[in-house]
Amino acid sequence: MCRRWRNLIFASPRRLDLRLVCTGRQPVRQMLDIWPTFPIVINDQVLHWYRHPHMEHVDNTIAALEHHGWVCQISLTNIPPSLFHIFADMMRESFPALTHLQLGSVDGPPMLRPDSLLGGSAPSLRSLTLRYIPFPALLMLLLTTKDLVELHLWSIPHSGYLSPNTMVICLSSLNKLEDLTLRFESPKSCPNRSIQPFSSLTRATLPCLTQIQFYGVKKYIRRLGGPD
Repeated sequence: MCRRWRNLIFASPRRLDLRLVCTGRQPVRQMLDIWPTFPIVINDQVLHWYRHPHMEHVDNTIAALEHHGWVCQISLTNIPPSLFHIFADMMRESFPALTHLQLGSVDGPPMLRPDSLLGGSAPSLRSLTLRYIPFPALLMLLLTTKDLVELHLWSIPHSGYLSPNTMVICLSSLNKLEDLTLRFESPKSCPNRSIQPFSSLTRATLPCLTQIQFYGVKKYIRRLGGPD
């Protein structure tokens, strides 16, 4: 790229929506030293291709996560169990610019539960996808995501089960939510018969919802306010 075009592009980073895409295969630390401060996109190509990626690849992903103030997207959807605690620890910090987050574990739920994911606050988040991840602090996080448009909870393990009452509270503040997926992995993930009947529960109202996918027992969706 000639210097003239380089200067022109760098002069209008916001208008051009420039972003740095960081993968495990790139020397991220060197790249971030060379390029100006642009929003960072992290994906999981190496983690997807290699069951046991080289530690150099892991270090590159960690280097990108260290710049949590500039990370706008994270996609780590095939994290081996042996590495999950490393990335979970890196994401305990607040990511104020983060708009899209995808996290998934390979071979079932990880041993470590990310109770303090994103520092418990994600004000810019618009899309959240979790797969095979028990996340007991989900309620606290969702109460801070006023602009969330997509919420996908795939393969919710039995250890990560949320009762209908808790789920209603989680959804109650998501007035901009358009796309919702709830898929329970364990057949035991069903409402406790001892709780109050669904007709007397507070139900979630989602005025912008246009698409919903639900995989689980019928009683659960009825208690959320779904059709009988």
